[in-house]
Order: sequence, then C-alpha cells, then structure tokens
Amino acid sequence: MCQLLASACTYTLSIYTSVSSFIAVVDTLLSVSFFWFPFLDGLGRTIANSYASVKHSKRACKIYGVIMLIYAFVIGLSAVLSFARLPTLQRAMKKIDAPACITVAQAMFSSAELRAVFYLLNCALDVAGALYAIWSKQYFEYQTIEEEYRQADEYANTNL
Repeated sequence: MCQLLASACTYTLSIYTSVSSFIAVVDTLLSVSFFWFPFLDGLGRTIANSYASVKHSKRACKIYGVIMLIYAFVIGLSAVLSFARLPTLQRAMKKIDAPACITVAQAMFSSAELRAVFYLLNCALDVAGALYAIWSKQYFEYQTIEEEYRQADEYANTNL
C-alpha cells in the first residue's frame, strides 16, 4: 500500500437514519493509490501470452486469449466506472473550504483520474494480448496445415 498524502483535516459528516441521527468526524483524509497492480497484472499476462506463442502451443494461446478477454472486460468496466465517478468527486471537491483539505482533495482527485487512465491503458493492453494470442493460435494452425500438405505432397511425389 502506497500512501501518497495525508493531512489533518476535520470534516463533519451528518448521517440521518430513520431511527436516529449522529455526527461522524473524519480526522484525516488519505489518498491511497493501487493503480499499479492492474497494470502490472496485465503486463504479466501479456508476457505469458508471448511465452505461449513462442512455444507454439495452440491450447495455451487459446486459454490465455480467453482469459485476457475476460480480464479486458472486467478492467474495461472498472475504467468506465472510474471515469463515471470523476464528476461526482469534482463536485465534492468544490465544496471543501479548508486550504489544507483542498490540497488533499486535489491529490485524491488527480489520483482517481490517473487510476482511471491506467485502467483504460490496462484494458487496451489486455485486448492487444488477447488478439495476439488468438492470431498466434490461428497462425500455428495454418503452419500445421501447411506442414501436413507438404508431407502429403512429398509422399505423393515419392510413392506415385
């Protein structure tokens, strides 16, 4: 866990329920950044795809291609949801009055923007890896067909 910035801002949050109401005081605002994990995860899967294609394993390419398409969908959905929450964060940031809290809120907003961009890049990386695996599988099948055709042609030329 990487803590980017912490500040001693006090913010009063009034919470009302049907039974009672209470006030929660938030003493610190923290901005925690986890955006490197999905990016490195996607990079690792792309390297695994490359390994499968170098070894000419059709089955491994198919498995990795399907897994990466699933990951691309999940990470792509995360990117969409991350971008969708940015306007809400921006409106909330405009309502902060304390100067120290504004600095922390701006850092949190820029971290959320950066996280959304990294999710988008990771989605593109996953799609590229999946396409590479699928194309590699098809290429290996074409190579197999070509080899079988060459062997059949060689057999026909020598035995007929």
